Amino acid sequence: MRRLTHSEVLFVVITAMAMAPASGRAAPPKDEAITSWVKEAIRVDPRVHESMIEVRTVDGVVTLAGDVESLADKKYGVLEAAKIQGVKGVLDKMSVMLSYRFDTDIEQDIRRRLLESVSLKSQDVRVHVLDGQATLTGQVTSWAERDEAELLASEVRGVRAIVNDIEVNFDKMRSDDEIRKDVIAALRRDVYLTSVGFAVDVTDGVVTLQGAVGSDYQRGRAERDVRWIQGVRKVDNQVEVEWWEASHAREKAPAPSNDELKESVRLELYEDLRINPTELKVDASYGHVTLRGTVPTYYQKRLAEQDAHNVVGVAWVSNLLSVRAAKRSDEAIRDGVQFAFDSDYALSGLDIKVHVKHGMVALSGTVNSPYERAHAAELASKVRGVIGLNNLLIVNWYPRYSDASLRERIEKRLAANAETRWVADQIHVRVVNGKVTLTGEVSFWLEREEAEKVALLTDGIWAVDNRLTVAGADYKWEDWHYAWPEPSTASPRGPVHQEYYWTP
Repeated sequence: MRRLTHSEVLFVVITAMAMAPASGRAAPPKDEAITSWVKEAIRVDPRVHESMIEVRTVDGVVTLAGDVESLADKKYGVLEAAKIQGVKGVLDKMSVMLSYRFDTDIEQDIRRRLLESVSLKSQDVRVHVLDGQATLTGQVTSWAERDEAELLASEVRGVRAIVNDIEVNFDKMRSDDEIRKDVIAALRRDVYLTSVGFAVDVTDGVVTLQGAVGSDYQRGRAERDVRWIQGVRKVDNQVEVEWWEASHAREKAPAPSNDELKESVRLELYEDLRINPTELKVDASYGHVTLRGTVPTYYQKRLAEQDAHNVVGVAWVSNLLSVRAAKRSDEAIRDGVQFAFDSDYALSGLDIKVHVKHGMVALSGTVNSPYERAHAAELASKVRGVIGLNNLLIVNWYPRYSDASLRERIEKRLAANAETRWVADQIHVRVVNGKVTLTGEVSFWLEREEAEKVALLTDGIWAVDNRLTVAGADYKWEDWHYAWPEPSTASPRGPVHQEYYWTP
């Protein structure tokens, strides 16, 4: 491979610390400390059943082993381990236990999920299941669609492994120069990757990434951002993980202007191949992004808001998009949503009631965590014919832990997390009846974003009020704060009106 030129270096951010001699850097965390932090992160994550997961660390590389109940345990276990400071890589040696379900039933459920979902444009995806392992074949037109098919299959009860042999046949060819420009722009927009140094090369649709990041999570996120860009055939990820990289030696980008933020969000929406952006309009004012226009599915409406949240400089999103979905009977929609819940690894057996009127879905009942509540909304949004959703699910919260112990647990997790450790002492945590309020000032947008996720993904927490501000962003933060209802310790609390989006 040829040597990368200076002009190909992404937005001039190989930091002074990255260039400093090794002797000037603090010693990396010890393997014993990393193991302890990873165990704690997995133990308190409501998405993971951690009782049988073994954690071992050698030279910063974490190995997760043992038998687990679902593919979700594997996925989220690896994801949270990758976010811990000092982790250079994660080896997944976990095995999903055999279920009581027949392969034919699993196969039928996957096929129906693929047919019901508006997230798949292609219908040429075939499924075969043997001993709980689902093999996907066929053709799609983007890596995003290929990954979506795998996600839909992996969420079905009884699936132990996925072999994704789906081929990606692009509907149009693009030059390497076009792809390179889009790669650079996408990495610059990502709230988790801004101010990180990368070098980018594209040859015959193969993207090579070089540079240094502060966590294995950032390394994987950069690859995903690039792989979903139209025309990318393959990603050669040569990015290194250096535990010290995420320090404040990074070059701090100023807060984007209204025009810059508007353009960044617009490009993010146009480059997401899962969205039809032709009737989308974006406005931005001091970190507040407003989305207007029309999209063909409710799933795309949610995706647009999620994409906007992932852009650096966005503090709040007002989603005013309307949905013009293909007509479908309320009975068919309700049946599709109920099937999605019944076949799902996380929601099967929960007390969730589905009501549909003129394409509007209302969910009621109780769940056990904010993740289950958000996951139910995500599944319902993908069902064909849905034009809107009213999520009235109640998180069945009760005081299993004291507020003081929850606060201490969150503070320790913020200090162990590679993205928040530099500002952990600047983040003030308050817990009242299982609800967290975060205050203080952080240095980067990713720190604000990750602090909220750390708090919410702590067992015993039902909601987070994120009042963190970002240094240099002179925004009207107080305009986006609102009063949360306080839960009753004697009975389940009322429904939460803020939606959370659980993206890897």
